[in-house]
Amino acid sequence: LQSQPGILARGAAGGAARHGDGGDSGGDGSSLALDVRDLERVVRSCVDEFDFRSATLAVNSVVAGLNQYIEANRPWELALAGSAGELAGVLGFLLGAVRHVAEVAVPLIPSGAGRVLSLLTAAVEGTDPLAPAFPRIDVEATGVLSPSH
Repeated sequence: LQSQPGILARGAAGGAARHGDGGDSGGDGSSLALDVRDLERVVRSCVDEFDFRSATLAVNSVVAGLNQYIEANRPWELALAGSAGELAGVLGFLLGAVRHVAEVAVPLIPSGAGRVLSLLTAAVEGTDPLAPAFPRIDVEATGVLSPSH
C-alpha cells in the first residue's frame, strides 16, 4: 500500500514541477473523480467500525484507478506533444487526487501518508519534487533476505 501512493505522488509532483502546474486545477468527469471524492466517507466509516482491512482496500482501489488514469492519459506523451492545456488538466487532477488519498490515508499509514503530503508540498514550493517518498531497499546490501539458489 505504501509504495503505490509514493510512486503516484512522485510522478504527479515531478510532472507538475517540470510543466508548471503546481495547483489542483483541472478535473475529470469520470467515475474515478467520484471515487476519489467519496474515499474520505468510505474510509471514515470503515475506521469508525474498526474495519481497517476494508479501509485499506478502498484506498488501494482508488490508487489502482489513479494508475489506470495515468496509463490512459499518458501525461509523458502529452508533454512531448506540447499539449500544455491537456497536460495541466491531467497533472492537476492527479495532484489533487493523490493529495486527497494521502490525507484520507493518514489513519491507516500515518508516516507514509505524511511523506506523500510532504512530497506534494515540496512540488508546489519547487523544492526537490523528485525525492522518493518510499526509497527502494537494496536487499543485497542490507543482507535482510538471501537469494535462494
